[in-house]
Amino acid sequence: MKALIITAEGIEQQYVTRQLMLALGDQVCGIIVEQHKKKRSVLASLKHGMKRYSPLVFCERIVTKSLRSLMRTEQKQLSALKLHLGSINKEDYIPADLPVCTPYSANGSESIVFIKDIAPDYIFVYGTGIIKQQVISLAKSSILNLHTGISPYYRGCSCAFWPLYNREPHMVGATVHQCSLEVDGGDIYGRCSVNITEQDDHHIAFAKSVKVGARLYAAVAKKLLEDEAIKTIRQDTSIGKEYQFKHRTILHDIKLLAYIFSGGLKRTLQSTKHKSLPFNDFNISGE
Repeated sequence: MKALIITAEGIEQQYVTRQLMLALGDQVCGIIVEQHKKKRSVLASLKHGMKRYSPLVFCERIVTKSLRSLMRTEQKQLSALKLHLGSINKEDYIPADLPVCTPYSANGSESIVFIKDIAPDYIFVYGTGIIKQQVISLAKSSILNLHTGISPYYRGCSCAFWPLYNREPHMVGATVHQCSLEVDGGDIYGRCSVNITEQDDHHIAFAKSVKVGARLYAAVAKKLLEDEAIKTIRQDTSIGKEYQFKHRTILHDIKLLAYIFSGGLKRTLQSTKHKSLPFNDFNISGE
């Protein structure tokens, strides 16, 4: 059995890739690492935003981005990831002779030629742009994705944020599912909830989801490449919601912070402390 990993450059992607490499070893025959695209100029960004959003949403996006910069949101997320995932050097887990492709898009012609040359049985995706049909069709057996959210209840973006905002900390976690054209909507191979504490915020919740999700992904991948059958679950997306990038504004961020700092999360956790976490399909130890 041959495996291919499709991922990106961030700390969380490197962590997940390392866990897959440790589980699969020399069965991994290649890695595609999406590169960060060059940043648009200010003028180009404004034109792109005006085409994508209505005038009201466009103004809200500018305000949200500006205030998040003042609140150092990206730096806080990076600190949480480093705290829970540790420092990672690619040289420590990617062999020097392993073929690596570094395109700007996993869906581009460079990637497709690379995948066809390897001809993998399984493709494992994490942390990239949406994978399109021309790539999905290239896996001989299946193509899987790790989603840092509990599907089908929380799909799309910021799925460690929204469960906390919705007073459902037990729904923070990760899902391994079949990659499909529907966002986070493919058949489920496994899910795992995360242990949230009263000291956590959404940055830590995301880092914990990545850590638990990586273990779950490695366990699923190992079973598949050992040719063990895994009973999948068909998703009913009518019972959940797909959250898009535009749904989360700075007001949502402020409301969640107020809820946590006022003791709301602590009270929610106390009211559910005797309930077991709802998902742990592979007996993964939660963070």
